[in-house]
Amino acid sequence: MTITIRNYQSPDDLRIQYDFWEKVTVDLPWAWKPTRSPSIFHNQHEFDPRSRCFAFDGDRLVGHMGFTGSDGFVSLGYPWVLDGYEGALQEEMFDRVFGFASSRDYGGSTFAQRFRSQWERQVSFFQNKGFQITGNVPIHGRSIRSDEPADVLNREIEIQHSFDLDKLAKVVPGSTLYGENDLDFLAEYFKAVPFDFSVSCYSDGILTGYAGIAYRHDTRYGEVISAAFDDSDAFDAFRAVMLTTIRKLKQMGSETMSVNEDLIPDLKWSEKLGFSRVSESVMMMKKLSVEG
Repeated sequence: MTITIRNYQSPDDLRIQYDFWEKVTVDLPWAWKPTRSPSIFHNQHEFDPRSRCFAFDGDRLVGHMGFTGSDGFVSLGYPWVLDGYEGALQEEMFDRVFGFASSRDYGGSTFAQRFRSQWERQVSFFQNKGFQITGNVPIHGRSIRSDEPADVLNREIEIQHSFDLDKLAKVVPGSTLYGENDLDFLAEYFKAVPFDFSVSCYSDGILTGYAGIAYRHDTRYGEVISAAFDDSDAFDAFRAVMLTTIRKLKQMGSETMSVNEDLIPDLKWSEKLGFSRVSESVMMMKKLSVEG
């Protein structure tokens, strides 16, 4: 059959996009739960149907690529395809989507994306397109066993099926892991994160630890997306929050979990809880010169 490529046509394409991304990433190591970014971008004035393309072999979706963006910054997606469709189709989708994003019609000038370090095919593809690796954040993970020990927490714990940025903000000033302007960035970033639950830790009624977790059901993978621990109670707060997260994910059927190194106050503490370095979050970027 002839492969046809079309742009975005209707809101149903968002569901198609999410379903396809889960399908093509199901076997990739430490692949995160899909974010809300495409849906949020769809409702912004910057959205254009040409920011999305879908490739079909007959009636079967075999490829997709898209981007989100604002004010010249573009989060450029990878040209995902089913096995057997690599090569020319990916090049054509990239030319279409990147070509529009970098055109005068859209005006993208800075392009970025993140991958896991084991995703060598995706990293190499972007490098061949002129992207450079601009940062690597180690990821620490562990398996979740059926016989997880019931350690004593020594802290009051609260679990909520939502994420509260105000709670994180209460802990951040007492943590050396964060800078002065980090909350402004996080407030915008977390709008796109589909948190499944959060864990609060209290010491004598004072909030000293907080974390937000997303769980990908199809791969049984839980990821600590955000966390903060007050320096005055960092060890016990970190331990209580992580152990509670492990127990909650176990109840949900999770088999693995991870947390970025920049959220861990002391690596010795995470090692005692069974975490080890398993991957890296690889940030890639490309900038175009802007004509005056």
